[in-house]
Amino acid sequence: MKQVLPLLMRPEHAAVTRFGYARGGEAVILTENVRQYYDILQRVEAPHRPAFESLRDEITLLPPGQRAPSLKGR
Repeated sequence: MKQVLPLLMRPEHAAVTRFGYARGGEAVILTENVRQYYDILQRVEAPHRPAFESLRDEITLLPPGQRAPSLKGR
């Protein structure tokens, strides 16, 4: 996709596509920026831990057929 999306800006490719001209290069740049930011966050931030980890463990230990409690309304 990284090589194909920028081709949508060229008239010869845009003429044969369903929706025509597109600024595909911008999508590639945005995706690369998001990935770079994610890599930075991985190095700087501690891994995320769910706020209700103990509740998650309790729900996974429920007997088969028993429904987990609803957290709606909290």
